[in-house]
Amino acid sequence: MEVSHNIENHLNKLAIFLTRHLNHIHNLPDDWRDHYDNQNFTSRLERGQERLTSIIDIIARPHLKVVFVGRTSSGKSSAINALLNEPILPMGLGHTTSCFVEIRGSNQNQSWINIPGQEGTLDQRNSERIITSMNELGNALAEHPLQPDCCIQLFWPRSKAALLEDDVVLMDTPGLDVETDFDSWIDQFCLDADLFVWLMNGESTLMMREKAFFLQVKKKIAQPNIMVLVNRWDVASEEEEYWIHAAYEQHVARTLEFFQKELELQVSKSELLERMFFVSAKEQLEQKLAPGSTVRVSQDSLPSVKLLEERNNDWNRFLESLRSQLSCAYKGHRYLPYLDVGLDLARDIRDANDFVSKSGSEFITSKEHEIVKLNATMNDLEEHMEELTKELKGEVQTMLDEIEGMVRIGFEDELHNLSTFISEFHAVFHGDEQVILDVYRSQLIRHLENALAIDLSHCLSQNICDRVFEVQCQILARVTDLLPEVKRNFLDHQPRRMPIELNFFIQERQLFRDFHEDVSFKFSLRPANLFKCYSKVRSFLTSFSHGQDVMAETEFSWKRLLSWAFHASVATSEASIVALIMLCCLYRTARLRILLGTGLFFGTCYSVEKLMWTSKAKERLIKRQFEQFAIRKLSPLREDIVLTCQDQVRKELTNTLVLACGAAEGVCLSMRSEADALEMKCQDVMKDLHRSEDLSASCNELMEHLLQARQSI
Repeated sequence: MEVSHNIENHLNKLAIFLTRHLNHIHNLPDDWRDHYDNQNFTSRLERGQERLTSIIDIIARPHLKVVFVGRTSSGKSSAINALLNEPILPMGLGHTTSCFVEIRGSNQNQSWINIPGQEGTLDQRNSERIITSMNELGNALAEHPLQPDCCIQLFWPRSKAALLEDDVVLMDTPGLDVETDFDSWIDQFCLDADLFVWLMNGESTLMMREKAFFLQVKKKIAQPNIMVLVNRWDVASEEEEYWIHAAYEQHVARTLEFFQKELELQVSKSELLERMFFVSAKEQLEQKLAPGSTVRVSQDSLPSVKLLEERNNDWNRFLESLRSQLSCAYKGHRYLPYLDVGLDLARDIRDANDFVSKSGSEFITSKEHEIVKLNATMNDLEEHMEELTKELKGEVQTMLDEIEGMVRIGFEDELHNLSTFISEFHAVFHGDEQVILDVYRSQLIRHLENALAIDLSHCLSQNICDRVFEVQCQILARVTDLLPEVKRNFLDHQPRRMPIELNFFIQERQLFRDFHEDVSFKFSLRPANLFKCYSKVRSFLTSFSHGQDVMAETEFSWKRLLSWAFHASVATSEASIVALIMLCCLYRTARLRILLGTGLFFGTCYSVEKLMWTSKAKERLIKRQFEQFAIRKLSPLREDIVLTCQDQVRKELTNTLVLACGAAEGVCLSMRSEADALEMKCQDVMKDLHRSEDLSASCNELMEHLLQARQSI
């Protein structure tokens, strides 16, 4: 009991270590745990945990359990009856045992049956009534047998069966090939056996279903402790000696192959033969029921007598081996396979912890390298971004200077095109009444404002938009080139063609609201106009004389007069030019003629101009006046228009630059967060490594205790 208690304590500690290890693994980082799972440690240890739980339950059990297994009609019930010296269990032709039967020893000199699920017991005080009850309950041929998943408990006086004196429990089972869902019932009642007595039909051979059962025991618990009874060997008496020997060798060879290759037991043929017995359980029971009797053998069949002796010897050897196995089990030998399982499991835990420690160290090294790389990348990025920002600001300013030149040129072109815009105004001019003039003026002003706004935007927007788009692409490309390749998808934003909508606020400014036309008739050769013309000609001649050194300043000649008249024509109307030429030609004639001619000329000109003063002439005059007025009003707006366009372009490029720099800063913050997360992960991994080291040390210590316990047994 002390050995059992110590081993149970050691295995309980192992179960605790295993649970701690699995919990520790589940708390590892995902990428580290995936690497661990690739080695199949988790699945192996979880299966080991299930085995260990079953083993602890077996060790805690106070009695030894011997399970008789085999296929249907292999003689399991007959073997138990032969051991108990009475036909307690139902046996006969066909499938007889319908359910599991557990036979326990009783200190009382009576026997009884306990049926799970029913209150009370069937108290039977003599063996005949017990046998009758068992035939009614556990016989598959009875009228109302129990279900295969039921287990009957039969309590039998120990005074009648020496085998039950040492708290030994015998378990009879239906055939392994009875029901499709029989596996679950076997797991419930049979897998925890300390000893398996395998009943094999001598007239058959080893079957896959029997192999599968023992392999399941090995997988879920431990290596099974098996004794093999080749039953119904009495039929060999009817065969020739050669065939008897051949069948004997076949049974031994196939069983040995199964033990060595599939169960992986280190057993030789001679060791197998110490656990393999060729018997007839029914024959032994008949001899027990009729003491002193012998099996009748014909006198001409002397080899049958020899075979009978061999079967009796094997049965006696089986009884001795069974007692020896049970005795060794009481001394602790039953714990050897469980200790082996515990040692293997402890080694698995140690190996898993060693792998965790090794992979954890590699994990920390790789993450520290990533942290260093991230920090270096961030520092380089910050330095280069600072330099690049300065460069880009300079390029933006250069771009604004270009825009200024483009806008100035475009604006000058628009001023030169004013006459074209005004000439494209085709409203009908009906007369010079004030109401009509007001309507015409407002329509003309609105036409020019709209034409200027549309043409300025169309003329400047396309060129400026293309240039701005080009600079935007350069900004984003240069910022992107500074980033690591894995981070270059930082910006889903793509440069967009604005298009720039230049708004010069021409309508809002009401530049032309103070324009007033003058359509009253004014003779072109009136004194005021002539004096104005004279002033212009004089100023022209003054500037002309300074540029001609070869001509005397005081000389007046006919040639010079013609030159003066020609140049004066630039600043006068056509009528004035004609009048001046005529005056020059007639100057040398008589003065009276000049005066009369001059008067006639002026009268004629006046009459002609008066006759030509129509609505069309008034409309041309209004347009000419409005053109001169518009040039005076628009010229001061040049600087405002330049500034307005620059502000829009500056805002667009600044937004792009801020967006790119902000995204780059976001990348830096993202890398900083990654570095911090990696540092935290490394710290957690260090803690996990310390836990793994502690578990490894505990497992090594526990393995020493398990080895000591095994050596003591």
